[in-house]
Amino acid sequence: MPCPQPQPQSSEAPNRQPEYYSTSTLKFCVVSLLTLGLFSYYWCYKNWQAIEKTQRPGILPKLRGVFAPFFSHSLLKTIQRSATNAQVKAAIYPFVGFCIYFFTPFLTRVLNLYELVALLSFIGLIPANIALAKINAKNYPKQGVDRRFTAWNAAFATLCTPMLILTIVASTATMRNYEQALKAHEFGQNEKAAQHYQLALEQVQDSLFAWPLEINIRAAYGEHLLSQVEQKPELLWEAREQYNEALSLNELDRFQILALFDVGYLWSALAKTYQLEAAYTDNVDVYYDALQNAFYAQDKAATEFEAEQQWRSLNASYYSLGEIAEWYGDYEEAIRWLEKAVELDKRHGFEDDLIVDSQYLERLRAALAESLVNSDRGSEG
Repeated sequence: MPCPQPQPQSSEAPNRQPEYYSTSTLKFCVVSLLTLGLFSYYWCYKNWQAIEKTQRPGILPKLRGVFAPFFSHSLLKTIQRSATNAQVKAAIYPFVGFCIYFFTPFLTRVLNLYELVALLSFIGLIPANIALAKINAKNYPKQGVDRRFTAWNAAFATLCTPMLILTIVASTATMRNYEQALKAHEFGQNEKAAQHYQLALEQVQDSLFAWPLEINIRAAYGEHLLSQVEQKPELLWEAREQYNEALSLNELDRFQILALFDVGYLWSALAKTYQLEAAYTDNVDVYYDALQNAFYAQDKAATEFEAEQQWRSLNASYYSLGEIAEWYGDYEEAIRWLEKAVELDKRHGFEDDLIVDSQYLERLRAALAESLVNSDRGSEG
């Protein structure tokens, strides 16, 4: 009986290497920039989809595409392994690429750089895109590289290009006025500083993704206005408006991973506007309403400072809360806050603050004792 001959394997046997999505470097850069970085998310989604089909079923490519920066390190490592398996030379450094792609937008906001810098985060993916073309050329020689600018690319570019232009122009003008305002404030040129702050705030409204910068401008402008309240009390309400607007904008940051600014400072500064209002008013009702608002805002500041472990700022909030309570006539409440301030001084070695806080605490205790004596005399009379 003749021996069965082994059947030759079909040349069409499935290749278990992913058929990645790659574009020319020119298209990758141009479309990423014109779509304000959205194309890089699509690129990540398409490559996760390719990986799911051949290697890792059930990895939810759409989810990984939507949250592309968070999964970019894993994607880059996978592409690096594919390059090694295909014996392709590729200059992929997953951690470096991840840092550029993930952190550039955050650092742009923290360092107050022009917003165009944030849109260049896709640069972290370029080496991987180049490597994918080589991998596909080895594993799928018929596939080729996507070099064409499609109708969808053109549609997104048409929608996003005006916003991109506004972002570049407005952001550059905004930063220039903001920097000039800070410099004018530093040299005591109050009118000039106010003009540049107002121009910066007008321009920042037209700037896409500019709310973190707007918060910083409003906080600085509020501080500038507060520095003049002694000479111009009417500026107090304008300063308060800046802090309220900044806190409203801060709500947009609730889902951010990194804290981009000091929220406790905003609440503390807002509290100061109410405390100053109480100091300047002759109306009793306005006085007590202002103190209640000051106490609420300063308490919010203390909560933020404690959560962030900003002990020196927390100590200042405790002192202010005690002062507000004293102005309200509640010496026991004031003493409670100053005791917390003194305890914090001792725990963290704030020696200078300890002297000031301890002296204030003794004055409060003396005032409470005197008020109790006067109350007893009044009841006896």
